[in-house]
Amino acid sequence: MCGWLHRLPALRSRIQKRDTALASAITAILVLPVFRWFLALTKAVGAGSPVLGSTSSARGRSQAGATGGALVRLRYAFSGTIAMLSDGILQLHGLRMVPRFFVLLLAVVALPIPAWTIDRAGDSLPEPAHVLVAIFENHSFDQIINSSKAPFINYLASKGALFVQSFAVSHPSQPNYFALFSGSTQGVRDNEDHTFDAPCLASELVAAGKSFAGYVEAGSPRKHNPWESFTTARATERDFDEFPTDFRLLPTVSFVIPRLHHDMHDGSVSRGDAWLRDHLGAYAEWAKSHGSLFIITFDEDDDTAGNHIPTIIYGAHVRRTTTC
Repeated sequence: MCGWLHRLPALRSRIQKRDTALASAITAILVLPVFRWFLALTKAVGAGSPVLGSTSSARGRSQAGATGGALVRLRYAFSGTIAMLSDGILQLHGLRMVPRFFVLLLAVVALPIPAWTIDRAGDSLPEPAHVLVAIFENHSFDQIINSSKAPFINYLASKGALFVQSFAVSHPSQPNYFALFSGSTQGVRDNEDHTFDAPCLASELVAAGKSFAGYVEAGSPRKHNPWESFTTARATERDFDEFPTDFRLLPTVSFVIPRLHHDMHDGSVSRGDAWLRDHLGAYAEWAKSHGSLFIITFDEDDDTAGNHIPTIIYGAHVRRTTTC
């Protein structure tokens, strides 16, 4: 099956006209039922249902612990499968990064599973206490990674997980922010003002008993602050001056949006990198020893590299690696 999944991207080259309706239909048939099935499965097992059957451990773990570990490994395999399906199917209308980032973020912090595990058998980890996402602007993977102009970002990449196949989904900026925040571009292809009464990351986190805030540096435009366009999330915006120095007070998930001179949109890569180090470097190191994560990504490239962008995850229990 995996071989078939990896052949899905070839569909794009066979279809000259991007048919959004067709892509949506295929997604509804193949992806959404699997997603709904998986959510039902996680709820059942989380409630103690023997859906997965008896699971034993050579190291003498309890059946509940082993079942939880198997479930979480299944969850991450599921996230990867959805990403592969989406990379093949949703590319028909340009949606590549949406499922991988959005599903991964929800998988980490929102699905009702009591624990998540890493690859080594017997190692069990709690959910991240906090996830902080910092978003920068308009630079491709090759413009940032291994660049002497971004020493702090490259330090984080060298010590964390660097995603080498991370792609934005559109141009200009705003559809990418909507995709990151809601799993969909909402059909938007511009930077104009929009209003949606639709699910988003903030509403899904609240429904799961967790919390969200969008910290915005003064001067950041609305097109970079996606929660301003969602009726269920407008109250989550905070001025970056309110960013706590006691990081334990952060919500479950936070987005940080620098202003244009600091996010590499109007300012230089060096200035943005220094801003990140000076304002969020302390959180990055704190996260490593406090069960939390730090994610750095970009909204889009400079329109020269197929929307290939850097994405880095750094923090507690993150192993140094390059990954898809």
